[in-house]
Amino acid sequence: MSAKRFKVALSFPGERRDYVLQVAELLAEELGKAAVFYDDWYKHQLARPNLDTYLMNIYQYESHLLVPFLCADYENKQWCRLEWRAMRELLKQRQDDDIMPLRFDKTHISGLFSIDGYIDLQAHSPKETAELILLRLQDNSKIVEENLKTALPKGIADLKSEIITIDDWQTIDQYRIKDGLAFDTKTDLLWLRFAYGQAWENGTTQGQAVHMDWDTVAAAADDFNDQGGYAGYSDWRLPTIDELESLVNKHKGKEGDYIHPDIFPNNNGAVFWSSISVVNKKNMAWGVDFDDGYTPGNDKSNFNQVRLVRIGQ
Repeated sequence: MSAKRFKVALSFPGERRDYVLQVAELLAEELGKAAVFYDDWYKHQLARPNLDTYLMNIYQYESHLLVPFLCADYENKQWCRLEWRAMRELLKQRQDDDIMPLRFDKTHISGLFSIDGYIDLQAHSPKETAELILLRLQDNSKIVEENLKTALPKGIADLKSEIITIDDWQTIDQYRIKDGLAFDTKTDLLWLRFAYGQAWENGTTQGQAVHMDWDTVAAAADDFNDQGGYAGYSDWRLPTIDELESLVNKHKGKEGDYIHPDIFPNNNGAVFWSSISVVNKKNMAWGVDFDDGYTPGNDKSNFNQVRLVRIGQ
C-alpha cells in the first residue's frame, strides 16, 4: 500500500468553518492532529506560490479519505471547486472508497449526481459526523488489510495482527522507543530508528545506509512497504521538511550529533531527504543536515540518506 501523509483531508467553504472545526478537533482526538488536514492547522505551509498545485497534491495523492462539505457556498468558491476537481479525478480512477461526500443543503454540485450517496449534515451534529468519518476510515482500513494479506508473503501478513501495547515501550525524553521504532509524543509521528538500507539488530542499527538521489526516494519507500515494511506497518513514507526538522536536537547538538543519539544511533551527521521540493527551483528539494542542524536546499541529483516515517503509534 502506498504511504500517504494524511488519514483525512477536509474540504469546505469558509462559511461552514465553525461546524467543520468541531469535526476536525474530534477527529484529531482519535487520529492525532498530524493525521487530519484542516487548513488553519497548516497556515505556515499554505503560505506559498503555486498553492493550487500544492493543494491538488494533498487531495489527490497524500490523503487516504477525502471529505467534502458540500453546499451552495462550496459550489461558488474557487478553491473548493479546485479541491473537488482533484476528487473527481479519483472518481475517474474508480477510487470511490476514498471520497465521502457530506451535504449541508441540496444545491446542485457539478459532477455529483442523484445516484451518488452522501451524509445529510442537517440531521447530524459535528460529533455524529466525526463518528461516521471514523467508521468509514475503519471500513476502508479493513479493505486495505484484506488486500495486504493476499499480497504479502506468508508470515508478513500475520505480523500485521500483532498488538504493541504502551507497556512494551521505553520512554526517553519526548520519545517512546521499542526496537527499531521511535514514537514522538509531541508530533504523533512514528519514526524508523534506522536509515533506509540499514536494519535494526541487537539493539542498534546494522549495515550501511543507502544514499540516493531525490527522484529515487519515493520508489524506495514504496519498495520498502512492498517488501513488508517494518513491525507490521506497511505505510511508511518520506517525511515532509517540517516533520524532518522536528528531529533536530539543537539544544543538545554538537558537531555530527544534531539528532538524539539514544533514539537514532549511528546517524553520523548525514543529510536526509524530505518529500518537499524547493519552490520555483524544480531541480532542488529540501533536506536536513544532521551534522549542523541546518535545512539546506539540495540539488535533486545529490545522493543523500532517507529516514521513513508514518503517523501514529
